[in-house]
Formats: sequence, C-alpha cells, structure tokens
Amino acid sequence: MAGDRPPSDDAALVREVAAGSQAALGALYDRYVDAVYAAASRLTSDRQVVEEVVQETFLALWNRAELFDPNLGSLAAWLHTIARNRTVDRLRAAGR
Repeated sequence: MAGDRPPSDDAALVREVAAGSQAALGALYDRYVDAVYAAASRLTSDRQVVEEVVQETFLALWNRAELFDPNLGSLAAWLHTIARNRTVDRLRAAGR
C-alpha cells in the first residue's frame, strides 16, 4: 500500500522521473494507479473517462515531475489533485 512507504522514497522516484527514468515512472504508476483510478471514479461512473484521466494524470507526472515539491504535500495528494481536476475538466467539457 502506498502509505507503507516513506515519503522520501516517493520524492526520490519523482526526481528520477524528472531526469527521464521510465522505470521510476513505472514504479510510481504501480504504486498509485489504484488510488488515482479511485479518485476519478468517485466523480464519474464513466469508465472511459476514468481510464483517460488515469493516463493523463501519469502523463502529467512524466511531463511535470519537477513541479512536485515534497515539502508541500505527499505525492499521493498531488496525484489525487491532478486526477480530480482532470476529471472535473472532462465533465465540464461534456456538459454534465
């Protein structure tokens, strides 16, 4: 479970992602995909939207890993916020 790992471990992996490590991204994906999926699922029952949000969330991590600051909060909270915002954006765009 994600909460079983020290936050510094997440921060180190995010630094590796920022440096271009696909392996680090894969490790974080494996660690947080279920939580990101759940965050999006709480806002919509549309599985396609949820899966797209999961993909976009981890793409955002890949593209903007350097923006994550472990001093401001956990990686789980950061990813949850991205997933929530992406889901809300998609629902607004769909006019729901």
